[in-house]
Amino acid sequence: MRGLYSKLGAGISLGLLILGWFVFVVLTPTEQATTQKREGQCERLKDLNHSQASCDLFGGCHGYCPGNPCQCTSQCNNFGNCCEDFVESCMNESQADYELAKQEEKLREMEHGKGIVGREWILSLVMFFFVLTMMALLYFAHSENKHMQNAVYELTCTTVSIFATNTVTVAVHGVLIEQLWMGKYPGLNQKAGPIVQAKIYGILSILCFLGSNWIIYRFRENEHHYYALGQLSSHMTGFTLIQAIGSLQWSVRDNGWKCFLVLPWTAILLRGMLFVGERLRAQFVGSTEVYWEYQAGDDEWHKFPDATSRELESRFMDSSDSESEVVLTVPVSDPAHPRQEVEVSLPHANAICTSPHGEMLPEGDGSDLSCGAWKVRRECPWLDFAGEIFIEGAALVMGFLVMQTILLFHTGYLHSVEGLLQKPKDWDWVLTGKVLGWSVVFGSFVPVVAASSAWIPARFLPDAELLRESCSSALAWCLVRGAALTVRPHCSTMDTYIVVAFPLTWLAFVVTGFAYSIPSGDKESTVVPHSIANAFGIVVGLAWDKAFESLALHMTSGWYGHYVVSKVCLAGAVIVTILPGWYWLFVLDLSEDQLQLAAKLKAEANFRQLLNVLADHVLFFSRLRPRRAPASKLRAEVFAWFSELSVEERLSVLTCHDAGWVRTVLKMCRLRGWQPRWEGHFKVAPKPVPPAGRVSKASASGTVRRNEAQVPRDPNVHYRRPHRLPDGEILAPPATADFRAASATLLAGLRVAFQGCCCASMAFDWGVIMPSPATVTDCEAFFSLLDDVSLGRFLREKEENPKTGATGWPEAPWLRQWATHAPLSAYLGSRLEVLLLQGYASRMQAEPSLPLAEVWASMPPAQRQQTMTRLGLDRRLLVHYLSKGSSLCFKIKSCCT
Repeated sequence: MRGLYSKLGAGISLGLLILGWFVFVVLTPTEQATTQKREGQCERLKDLNHSQASCDLFGGCHGYCPGNPCQCTSQCNNFGNCCEDFVESCMNESQADYELAKQEEKLREMEHGKGIVGREWILSLVMFFFVLTMMALLYFAHSENKHMQNAVYELTCTTVSIFATNTVTVAVHGVLIEQLWMGKYPGLNQKAGPIVQAKIYGILSILCFLGSNWIIYRFRENEHHYYALGQLSSHMTGFTLIQAIGSLQWSVRDNGWKCFLVLPWTAILLRGMLFVGERLRAQFVGSTEVYWEYQAGDDEWHKFPDATSRELESRFMDSSDSESEVVLTVPVSDPAHPRQEVEVSLPHANAICTSPHGEMLPEGDGSDLSCGAWKVRRECPWLDFAGEIFIEGAALVMGFLVMQTILLFHTGYLHSVEGLLQKPKDWDWVLTGKVLGWSVVFGSFVPVVAASSAWIPARFLPDAELLRESCSSALAWCLVRGAALTVRPHCSTMDTYIVVAFPLTWLAFVVTGFAYSIPSGDKESTVVPHSIANAFGIVVGLAWDKAFESLALHMTSGWYGHYVVSKVCLAGAVIVTILPGWYWLFVLDLSEDQLQLAAKLKAEANFRQLLNVLADHVLFFSRLRPRRAPASKLRAEVFAWFSELSVEERLSVLTCHDAGWVRTVLKMCRLRGWQPRWEGHFKVAPKPVPPAGRVSKASASGTVRRNEAQVPRDPNVHYRRPHRLPDGEILAPPATADFRAASATLLAGLRVAFQGCCCASMAFDWGVIMPSPATVTDCEAFFSLLDDVSLGRFLREKEENPKTGATGWPEAPWLRQWATHAPLSAYLGSRLEVLLLQGYASRMQAEPSLPLAEVWASMPPAQRQQTMTRLGLDRRLLVHYLSKGSSLCFKIKSCCT
C-alpha cells in the first residue's frame, strides 16, 4: 500500500512539472499577438543574419517577418529577439509622449499642496500616529500578558523579514534588470520584456528555493539560526516568484481569461513545489532527529519513550511493510494503569490528501482511552519548520495573485506588478471600498478555515494550512492596496506610504494584540492569531518598504541613471542596520524549556546563597562573646613595648613583606570593588599542587621557570556577595555597627607600597602592605580599633602563638569565628596581630645589649681588619653607620594608595 502511495506521489509530481511547462508555453504571446500594424519588407531581409538585419530594412518600426532571426515589433522584447538598432530606431519614437506624460505628472505634483492634503496636514498625521505607535510599543513592552508578548514577537519578526527581503528584491531588480540587462556596457542594452523578466526571476526563485532548503538543513542543529535564516530565505523566494509570475501574467494582460488562468495554475505549481520539497527534505532526516508524540485527553502532546519512538520510526520507514498498525506498551495518564497495550495506526508516509496524524486505540476493555482515539504524529523540528515557512512563502505569492485577480475583476484591466507605487488616474472610491471590503472578507476566512479543518476530514479539505495562510496574505495585500488607493490620488508617491505606514502600523498592533488576547483553552487555536500576526506583519513590512522606496525615488528625481544606485544603497543600509539586531533577536532568544531551566537554576542559586548567608548569621551570632574578653598578660606586655617605639619603628614592625599574602589581599580588593554598599565575605583556600613529574610546554621548549617547590603557589580566593532579597533589599552580612565603622577605618588607613615605580606593581614581587602613620600614632586608639575589628578578641586569646593556616601563613585564633568566609578587615586585623606578636618575640634580637660603636671600639685591630675583609663591599654600610652614629632607617621610595 505504501509503495502505491510513493508511486502516486512521484507521478503527480512529474505531472505537475509537465502541466507547468505546458501552461507556460500556452501563456506565451502568440504569433498574432506579436504582429503589430503591418508586415515588414521581408524580401529585403532574405538570407541576412542577425547582425546584418536592421529595423531600417523593415521599412520602419513594428514590422514583422515570421522567418526572420530578429524582429522590430513592440513584443520582440518578450522573446529577446529584437534587432540591434531596435532601441535607438524604434523606442525613441515615443520619447515625446514620455516627456509630455512626465510634465503632466509634475503639474499634478505642484497641485499637491492645495486643500486638505497640504504638507502641514500630512505632517500632523505622521506625528499623531507616531505617538500612537510609540504608545502601543510601550504598552506591549510592559505587558505581563504572555499573549501580548507573543503578538509583538510574531508581528516584529514578520515585519522586519518582509521589509528586508522586499527591499533587497527591489535592489536586485534594479541591478539585474535595469542595469545589467537594460543598461549600458557591460549590460546587454536590451529591453527586458515581461517574458524575459519571468524567465530570469523564475531561475532566481528556483535558486532561492534550493538555497533556503540548504540553509535550513545546514543549521538544523541550531534552532534559532535556521529559524531566522529560513524565514528570510523563504520570503526572498516568495518575492522573486511574485516578480516571475506577475511578469508572466502581465505578458497576457490583453486576454482576460488567461490572466485569470494564472491563479489556479500558480496554485498547482506551488503545491507541486511544496510536495517535491517535502519529499527531498525527508530523504535527509536522520533517525536521531525524529521523535514520536501522542496527544492525550488534556490536549497536550507527550513524547513516547525513546525505545518506542525508535520502533515506530523503524516501522514507519519500512516501505516493505504493508501493515500500518503496531501494538505497543506505553504509559498512559491513569495512575492505576501506569502501562497499557495500545494499537497505534501510523500515518501514511507518502499520503497527499490525508491527515498527517495517526491514531492510538487501546487493546482490551476499560481504559482512559475508551472515550476516543488519541492522535499520533511524527516530529522533526527542522523538517516541520521548513514545511511551515515554505507554506508562508507560497501563501505570500497566492495573496498577491488574489489581489491582482480582484483588481482585474473590478476594473477590467490588469494592474502592474509595481502597482503599489503607481498613481491611479482618478480616485475611485467605489474600487477603494471594494478592495478594503475584500480584505475584511479574507480576514474572516482565516478563523473559518481553521475551524473547518478541525472537523472536516483532510481528504475533503486538502492543504487547509496553505488555504488559511493564503487568506491571511490576501488580507495583507488588499489592505495595503486599499489604503494606498485612499491616499494616493491626493498625495505624491513619497507622501502616500509615509501617511499610510503609520496608521497601518498602529492598526496592526491593535488587531494582533486583540487576536492574541482572546481566551481559548485549545492550544491548536493559536494558529488563528499566528495567521493574523503574519498578515499584519506583511502589511507593515510592505507599507514601510514602499515608503522607503518612494523616498529613494523622490530623492533621485532628476538624477538620471542613479536610481539603481539609490536602491542598492537603501538595501545595504537595511542589511547593515536592521538585520543584525533582528537576527540576534532570534539567535539569543531562548526556547521555553531553556527559559524554564534558567529560571530553575537561578532560583536554586538564590536559595543556596540565601542559605549560606543565613548560616553565616547563625554561626556568627552563636559564637558572639561578650564585648571584651578578659585582658591577658601578653596583651599588656605587647602594648607597653609597642608604645615605647617611635612611629617609624611601629611602621617597620607592622609592614608585611609576604608577597603571597600581599597578592591575595589585593585580589580581594579587586573582587570587592571600590566603596561597596555592603561588604562581602571571602574564603581563602589553598590551590591544588600539580602532580609530580608534570612538565609544562614552556619547560619542554627550554624556557627557564622558577622551581614550584621553592616558590609557593598563591591560594584561591572565593567571594560571597551579599544576598539580594526578592523585593530588592540587601541582606547585609553579619556584623555590628561598631564592627562596620572599625572595618571602614582600618581599610582606609592601610597603604600599599612598592620599592620601584607604580607600573611595576603588577608583578607584586616587591610590594608591601603597611598602615598609615596616622593610624599608629595613638596606640590606645589603634588597639581599640583592632578590638572592634576582632569583636573584642584582639590579643586576648589563650593561644599566645598564632597557628599556620591552610594558606601557608600564620593567622590569629579569633579569625575562626567567621568559619569559612570572613570579611576583608578581619584578614587584615589578623595579620596585624601576627606581625605584632612576631615583632614582640624578636625584640631581644632587634635591640643589642651594647651599642655597635662601643663594640667596634673594643675589638682588637686584627679582628677589626678580619671583619672588614669578610664584609667586602658591605663594609661601606658599616663605615657609614659608624660615621653617622644613628640606626638604619627603612625608606619607602614610592607609595601607592
